[in-house]
Amino acid sequence: MSTLNYPIWLKDQSDNQQIAASKRDRTRAKLKIAASELLNHTLYQDLHISLICEKADVGAGTFYRYFKGKKELTEEILEDVVQRFTDLMPDSRQEGKHHSMFELFAQSNLQFFRFADANHGLYRCLLQVNAQEFYLGEIFENSLAAWAIRVTKSILHGHIESCEDTLMKIDLKESRTLIKVHCLASMLNDITARLTFRNEKSLKKLFKENDFDEQRAAKFLAVLWYRVIFGNDPKGYTAESPFDNTQQK
Repeated sequence: MSTLNYPIWLKDQSDNQQIAASKRDRTRAKLKIAASELLNHTLYQDLHISLICEKADVGAGTFYRYFKGKKELTEEILEDVVQRFTDLMPDSRQEGKHHSMFELFAQSNLQFFRFADANHGLYRCLLQVNAQEFYLGEIFENSLAAWAIRVTKSILHGHIESCEDTLMKIDLKESRTLIKVHCLASMLNDITARLTFRNEKSLKKLFKENDFDEQRAAKFLAVLWYRVIFGNDPKGYTAESPFDNTQQK
């Protein structure tokens, strides 16, 4: 999980750049690392500059040389988190990557689950902070819009390039596909939030009783994505397949 956990990844990046980095850059990195670690376990409204400075081992006066307040620091962290998540997501337009659209959907869902779980506090902050701080909410809205466009373009490109889909090629309209992606993303966001920071015990119990782990959930949702986008099920797979213990997970 080290590459998925944003605070750990950020610390690794900082450690690798220690020799070349200036003292100012190192101090700024320490503040970001400290704040991201706190946000991964603390509600935004409970995040105080004194806690950040204590964890980063810097004085309060030093903090204000780099950031106007916790809002500015949180904005920078959340924007980094979104970019990190985007960089880790599979894309049909990446060179050397040849996957069917169903495989792409399943891998994307699984990566989404794992990234959200590794950064459950930051994920919670990204989803909930817009209700408390409207200016921070723009980060989530803008990132969701950009992500939906990226996914849509990946779908359109993959649909053209995929040999598997050649026989059922349909005329995908970009605007209509984008609407579908937004709706499907809302579904993915909701189920992920319920399983991570909301920690809904009844839902987790239901999943466990049916041996419905993250890989099966990712494939189940991939079937739904495929069905909504293309109008039918992927070859050799249905919504019941993830529940079939005779099939390889």
